[in-house]
Formats: sequence, structure tokens, C-alpha cells
Amino acid sequence: MMIRDAPLASLFVLLTTLILLSLPSTNGIRYFGHLEDSILQNIDVTTVYDDVVVINRVPVYEIRGGSQAEPDEAFKRILRDLQKTYKIISLPPTTLPLPFTSFHSKFLSSSSPFSFPKFHENLEDKNVESTEWTDGPSMSRVMKFLHPIGKNPVGPSETRVTKTQTLLQTPTHLTLTSTSQIHDVPSSSSFLVRDVLLLRPLSDSSCEVRVFLNVEWSSFSVIKSIVNKSTERDVGKWWGKWVEDVLEFLK
Repeated sequence: MMIRDAPLASLFVLLTTLILLSLPSTNGIRYFGHLEDSILQNIDVTTVYDDVVVINRVPVYEIRGGSQAEPDEAFKRILRDLQKTYKIISLPPTTLPLPFTSFHSKFLSSSSPFSFPKFHENLEDKNVESTEWTDGPSMSRVMKFLHPIGKNPVGPSETRVTKTQTLLQTPTHLTLTSTSQIHDVPSSSSFLVRDVLLLRPLSDSSCEVRVFLNVEWSSFSVIKSIVNKSTERDVGKWWGKWVEDVLEFLK
């Protein structure tokens, strides 16, 4: 049955991809619809890097027909959906003195003067590698680096990290979803760290950024609570430093 149905499944995926690729784009980023009502969908974006398949589950706000929604109402709907899945707020609402449409060129483009790979290097991550953004219904890339583990009496002094980022933008918001696999710590095969940067325009010259975090476990671990607490603390510090440096960069 699976073999017989495979061509139909492949045809469906191809047709869906072609439809999504026909959507308009802004600054090279695909966006879905306009300001109509949106419904949260989760899609799995697959990226292959060094023969390793990485699947990143990304929130997509699919536009459906219906009454027009004001930008603020559309954003509130998106915010509610995110808060259902991502329980930890790593970064409270923070205003950046930057037009919403300029965020990609300043911080997300591979040639950005303040790109995420460069920020990792500034924080003393080593051997930082990054693929280019893929094109398609969503944009994705993979980063690999060595991350120092501070004072660690037992185990390695640094760990390998693979971070997959997926980018989606609409006229009302931008989401940058990062899924990190930490390879060399206890129970590392049992959890993923997933955070979402949510950006929205506030005015012609400013935008607001928030970050949500979730540690996703695939199996039981006796150190789950320890990992959750340390991840919440470390990721919060990481994003806090990012905002501090971004605000300094934008002066």
C-alpha cells in the first residue's frame, strides 16, 4: 500500500510546494497572505547538512478567508498561539529603533554586519559554520559550532551544537525558529532546545522583539529539571546579551 501510494504522495508534495512558491515575497522572504484571519499550523521543515537530516517544526500562520483583521488583533492571535506551546519567555517585549522591513538585511542576511553566526563568534563559540539560507516556502539554514560549558568538574569543557534556523515573514510579523541539538552533555539525545524570535512593526522606524523558549523531551531523564532550569537561565542570558549588543549596534 505504501509503495503504491508513494507517487500520489510525492505529487501532492510537489503541487503544494509549487503553490507556496507562487506566493509573493518581501526582501527575499516568503510571506503568507495579508491581514486576514490567520490559523496556526505546524510544518516540518527538513534540512540536510553533512548527510544529517534535521527536522525543524515551525509555526506557520496560514491565512484563511474571512473578515479583515487589524494588525494588532492579528498579532494578538499569533501571540496567543505561541504562548500555548512556548511556556518560557526568554525575552520580554523590547523595542528596537529599526524599521521592521530592515531587520532581515541588518541581522539575518549572510552578509549582515551583525549576523547570528558573527554573534556566536563574539560570544566565544568556536569553529562556527553556517549554510546559506535555502529558498522556498520558508527559508532555513544550519549552523554548527563548539560552545564552551563554563565550570564543569565532570565531562567536556565544550560541546558540539547543531542549530537549525527557519525564517517566515508576513506583513504583520516575523518568526525566526531555532532548534538546537546539543551533542556532548548528559541526556543530549533526549531533548531539543527550541526558541522563537517574534518580531512585529511598531511604527515606520521601530519594531518590537520577543523570544519564547521550550525544551522538548523525547524520553524520560532524571536530570530533566536540571537541564530545563539551566537552559532557561542560559538562553535568557544569551538573548539578553543579543539585545544589549543590538541596541548598541543601532546607536
